Amino acid sequence: MVMHDALKTLDESKIETLKEISKKYNLDWKPEIIEVGDGTYDYSGYPDPMKRYSLNIEAYTNIHEEAYFWFIEWLRNDQGYPYFEKIYDYFTASESSSFWGVTQQRMGIQQDKVSTFLATIGKMIKELFQLVRELRILDERLAIYNDWGKTKSADVTLKGYFIDLVEGGTKNPASVYGLAQQVGFTILPDLFFNTHVYNLEEIDKVVDKLPYPKNVKNVLKRKLTQFITWARNTKKELEVRRKYTIKYLLEHWASIKLYISWVKPYLRSIKRLMGKEKHITSADLVAAFETSIVEVEFIAKKPLKISKDEKYYSCILATFRYRTRPEMLYQREYQRGPVHVGKLEIELRGYNWSQKEIDAYKEMRDKEDLEILGMLDRSIAAAIEALGDDLKKYLDEASREVNVDTGLPRKEEKEKEEKKEEFVNPFKALLDGLKELGSLFIPRGRGKKKSKSEKVKDKGLLKDLYNVYKEYKGQHGMWKW
Repeated sequence: MVMHDALKTLDESKIETLKEISKKYNLDWKPEIIEVGDGTYDYSGYPDPMKRYSLNIEAYTNIHEEAYFWFIEWLRNDQGYPYFEKIYDYFTASESSSFWGVTQQRMGIQQDKVSTFLATIGKMIKELFQLVRELRILDERLAIYNDWGKTKSADVTLKGYFIDLVEGGTKNPASVYGLAQQVGFTILPDLFFNTHVYNLEEIDKVVDKLPYPKNVKNVLKRKLTQFITWARNTKKELEVRRKYTIKYLLEHWASIKLYISWVKPYLRSIKRLMGKEKHITSADLVAAFETSIVEVEFIAKKPLKISKDEKYYSCILATFRYRTRPEMLYQREYQRGPVHVGKLEIELRGYNWSQKEIDAYKEMRDKEDLEILGMLDRSIAAAIEALGDDLKKYLDEASREVNVDTGLPRKEEKEKEEKKEEFVNPFKALLDGLKELGSLFIPRGRGKKKSKSEKVKDKGLLKDLYNVYKEYKGQHGMWKW
């Protein structure tokens, strides 16, 4: 039992991430407190387990890889734990060791790959802005074309584009503005902009009614025919261009996601090859010695039937810490790799966790160890946020045509979720109020009792945890009781 005075000296920084994840997932996780010396206690950084066993083995003649695989096979075949999830896998070697030299060569190759991938991803994100901007411009232009024939303002705007972009404005003597500088054609710009015709068949009928000289009306007919033909053709071109661009945007987005999926394994591998800062500065690792520190952790889980709403598992969290001397083995001049001999610390913790709690624990470890991946994801999220709803709208439109998932929530799904939340919230508030009212009459810590089945499963987990601990000791020549 930890004394109350000893709790005041504990390092709160070790459980900051645990508290943050507990709050995020609304979990009642209490931090585990372990004895690190005679009457000295500290946080272990783990949630408080139902039971914890630890083993310290130091032997410079044994191959410690065997211990890791023994626990996996025994839990799988003899204890009936069919599912395994590796949480992390790190090692750190001293700088003067041959093992460190080999890992640095491999890390250098992967760093070159990562730098190439990240440069490509950055370039593609930059191009993503250009594609969305181009689609915005196309939509603005097509909006005018779609209103052409409905409003006079759209007709006038398109005629302005025609004179400026096609005829070259006043620089071209044969343009509407150029001809207006000649005697007898000064009225031409007014007639061109104020004669609203949308079909080639109606030009002669409309222009012949105008009270102007025949040569002016002939030029007006020619200009209106050129304009209407241009407007129809360019509208089709813009529609085809928009359709192509929006499909290319979807392919471009898929390529970015593909490159990210490629780079993440390299980032994880580099993070592992770099080692952990706490190991590099640890007194157990000496630069001049041929030493290394290895940490591996996995969760073995077995399904339980406790709740109808959520799936629970008996979970055994196994942590292996090696302080070893890596020996490079060779066979017929072929390097097989290092064999680790030295000190091994094994910790076994038992939990009854739901899948949500397992995911929360994995996120806690990822948050501590893979910050660079979070930075990459945040940079993509920042780009999406900067582009606003336009990117989601265009990707959604393109994905509907080819029936693919973009990984972003669709507009209809978002609206559906918002309506669902509006419907549920009043009832949720009512239930929360009743729950709070009931808590006034029920003392804390006594309102919820474990069901009979849950108590039985608790005992089953404790039995499994003790059996694997006892059998390992027995099969490896240690005292067991």
